[in-house]
Amino acid sequence: MSTSELPSPLTELLTPLVETGIEEPAKRGARKRRAASQTDAAGGSATAPKGAKAPKQPRADELVVGGTPVARLLPPEVLEKGKARTTRNLMMLVILGVLVIAGVATAGAYLLAQRGQADLSELQSQNASVLAQESKYAPVRTVQSQVKLAQAAQHVGAASEIDWSAYFAKIQAVLPANVSITALSGETASPTTAVGQDSAPLSPSRSATVTMTITAPDELTIADTLDALQQLPGYAAAFPGSLTQSAGDSASTTPASGAAAPAAWTTTITLSLSDGAFADRFTPIAH
Repeated sequence: MSTSELPSPLTELLTPLVETGIEEPAKRGARKRRAASQTDAAGGSATAPKGAKAPKQPRADELVVGGTPVARLLPPEVLEKGKARTTRNLMMLVILGVLVIAGVATAGAYLLAQRGQADLSELQSQNASVLAQESKYAPVRTVQSQVKLAQAAQHVGAASEIDWSAYFAKIQAVLPANVSITALSGETASPTTAVGQDSAPLSPSRSATVTMTITAPDELTIADTLDALQQLPGYAAAFPGSLTQSAGDSASTTPASGAAAPAAWTTTITLSLSDGAFADRFTPIAH
């Protein structure tokens, strides 16, 4: 249908467009080729002269008359299906990767478990071997237990033991020269019986007792004897008994002058001893 066959109002509207912009594709192609040949002949790579304006580029929202027509004949549902297929394929790849990683992790855990089980079995066999070897030395362990029991019994039995002969010698060594011992005895606690305590007020606790009767020329010497006894190991206290003065015996004379022996003072001293007087022959058992 030509423009002359259209109604007059529509003919008036389309005639300027046909004359200025709407051309057949063959004519547009010929015109583009002529423009390209003219550009090559004039040195198309040359820059535009100074002051010349670059051709205006059409905007995206500008209506381009005479452009290449593009038609989308596929419905939107087909495009949406393509996008969904791409998304589904990507998800399948992700799931497949997760399954592969999980499989590798499971295989690694299984291998580690098998290795741990093998190590456990080896340790159990070694433990059984050690127990079998240890059973061969059961009598030795019994003897060791008996030795420890005997050592403990020695320590308990001798815990309150005092070497009386050595201790009496120490007593004799600290006494003044003019003091003589007429009677001497010692008492200590046993593993089952405690030593008797002094009933006097403020008396210290004692673990052993020495009772001795001494003779001194005067009362002052007896006081010196009490002071000298404080040098003994394990000394706790010393309590003198009553003083008795004996008259000089005429039958006893001194070798030098031939006179009768002078009077002497006699008393009984009770010496209280602490744990420091023990002999400690056996070392305590270390637990």
